[in-house]
Amino acid sequence: MKTKILLPMFVLIALLFVTGGLPTTGRVRAQAQNSPLNGTVLGTGFTYQGRLTDASGNPTPDPCDFQFSLWDAASGGTQVGSTQTKTNVSLNNGHFSAALDFGTTAFQGEARYLQIAVRCPAGSGGYTALSGRVELTAAPYALSLRPGATIQSAGAALNLSTSATTGVALNVVAPGTTAIYGQSASTTGAGVFGLNTSAASTASGVAGLNVGNGSGVFGQTVSGRGVYGKATDLANGYGVYSEGNAYVDGNLGWKARTSYISVAAAAFQPVHSTYNYSNWGNSLIPSDSSSPWYYAAVQLPHGATVTSLTFSWNDTSTTNDATCTLYRTNMAGGGDLMASVSSSGSTGAGGGTDPTINNANVDNTMYAYYLEWHLPDANTAGFGVVIEYTITEPY
Repeated sequence: MKTKILLPMFVLIALLFVTGGLPTTGRVRAQAQNSPLNGTVLGTGFTYQGRLTDASGNPTPDPCDFQFSLWDAASGGTQVGSTQTKTNVSLNNGHFSAALDFGTTAFQGEARYLQIAVRCPAGSGGYTALSGRVELTAAPYALSLRPGATIQSAGAALNLSTSATTGVALNVVAPGTTAIYGQSASTTGAGVFGLNTSAASTASGVAGLNVGNGSGVFGQTVSGRGVYGKATDLANGYGVYSEGNAYVDGNLGWKARTSYISVAAAAFQPVHSTYNYSNWGNSLIPSDSSSPWYYAAVQLPHGATVTSLTFSWNDTSTTNDATCTLYRTNMAGGGDLMASVSSSGSTGAGGGTDPTINNANVDNTMYAYYLEWHLPDANTAGFGVVIEYTITEPY
């Protein structure tokens, strides 16, 4: 007997040979057994349809039993999955239909061949294998999903969606190589982009897990950003967040931010131990006109840019002014003035700011920094100093 399979275009084409008969053209149509349109998850089964005739071309009238097996070669080779047995299959003018399912790993891009054995009528004797296995070839647009295929689109090249609340929508395993690679030439695009709309703090747009000594998420760049994170809610969000240890092998920087160093009166020391003065921590007051000079070291962050010096004082003197000056020293006894603020023209408690800074860039490899107070008499006092700076490095 022989089988003839007559179905519409864009189906899988093969030749079935029957022992003692002539070759006939056969066609296979694979149909999904479940439709995703009604919410049911698409299964791995498909429908095989054909027409069974005898050697003379006459259709087989009686119900028959079928055995379908899947192989990785046209002859010989290795069987894939288990043999599918369909008994007492009805034939209509020789036409039959069988639902087959060789499992989730049967079709992963390799060539596959279907071998068919029949016994007619059903339940009689042994099975007779039809000559020649049916090569299962892809419908034209299914070729776009073969291994190594390139998918091009003006919009999203691939959309994946799952209704599952646990697990993953896409699982990629690539031993010894890159599992997922993203590339974008857009000035506003991303090679890989992750979005999570959950309000839970445990949710992630992109998550990485490493159970060895490597990296959960790895970013590499030639000139741009290896890994980029952005928080649109600066009060509650984090562009990059580490729960636990964080390690940086190289420079760590951020957009220039403004910060401050405050120096209280308690930090200032007199030039001479013979000075007569009172330092209450929040104010320093000389007791006479012979105790005017006081100094305090300042540790400014390396790489910072000083932007202003603010001095707070009390001045009730009618003849003298209180003065605060910021210096840097070159470690060889030489010094450079950076900024200075005076109480000139003020009466009582007050303060002033100098926004014009000389030698503003802080370089701790060559310089040290300190403050000088000149409080000329008992009617002048110093309260404190605030140094404003900007920085693009951690401190």
